[in-house]
Amino acid sequence: MQDRKKSQSSREEVIERSTILELLEGLRIRISSVESILAQLKENDEIVERLKTIPGIGECFAILIRHDIDKKVIEDCLLSLEGE
Repeated sequence: MQDRKKSQSSREEVIERSTILELLEGLRIRISSVESILAQLKENDEIVERLKTIPGIGECFAILIRHDIDKKVIEDCLLSLEGE
């Protein structure tokens, strides 16, 4: 009886690990997509470079500030990634 419980517990652990690995892979894909979008948004953007010179403003925040004004740019980037 105890062997059966151990076996079931072992199977559950394998399933949990598998689920966690699948979730991690999904996150890696999403992170890669976000990194791709950020690279497109900052490419040759003098305003982003200028914003980064402000203390406390890093690359992501500079891109956010720059493109919050022009949300159409972000929408276009997202649409282009969906088309790939």
